[in-house]
Amino acid sequence: GAYDEVAAVAKEILRLVGDEAITFDEIGVVARSLEGYGAIIKEVFRAHEIPVAGSMEDPLVQFPLVKAAILLLNLPARNYLRAQVIDLISSPYFRFDSRGDAEARPDLWDLASRELGICKGLKEWNRLQRYFNRDLVLPQRSSDDQPRSIRVPAAQIRALAQTLEQLSGDLRRLPEQASWSHYANQWKQLLEKYLGISAQEETQSLESLIAGEILAALD
Repeated sequence: GAYDEVAAVAKEILRLVGDEAITFDEIGVVARSLEGYGAIIKEVFRAHEIPVAGSMEDPLVQFPLVKAAILLLNLPARNYLRAQVIDLISSPYFRFDSRGDAEARPDLWDLASRELGICKGLKEWNRLQRYFNRDLVLPQRSSDDQPRSIRVPAAQIRALAQTLEQLSGDLRRLPEQASWSHYANQWKQLLEKYLGISAQEETQSLESLIAGEILAALD
């Protein structure tokens, strides 16, 4: 993987400096392409105290945390499009309300919303209410052509509805008109609540660096 590649390069650089008395400014790293490596090189080299000359800028949008932030930002404008809602709540960064009565299972939520024909709009998401008190059974065909079924428990349907209700409620509370600084501060609060993006003590992790870039863009 990319981390192992960069770590191997870092160790070789340290060996050259330590064992062969080659200075950092005499060492160059060459690759066919550095696309996708920039942030990893910065993180690994910084951890090993290896200086980097030159600029390596990766588009922020390639990182999963940024993709999740963009999904959250776009939900109201896209009218809670089913695919985008599922992609957001399936993100490993999404934070669920611990008050729910079932462990979050976005895989089952995806199946249920497909089965109910939900496309977009909160009105269509209200179809979930039909299964608050009874399981949703999805008929399937197996490879031996025997009938099978997947059962989505009612508790999972309620958990999905509760998650969407809280999410849409917070987004609806955004004012229709406000200053840019007010909107930026409101989005900072939402990004922290749902994705854990917040100003933290400076660390060397890739996630903290990316979170810092997102907040810097809002600033």
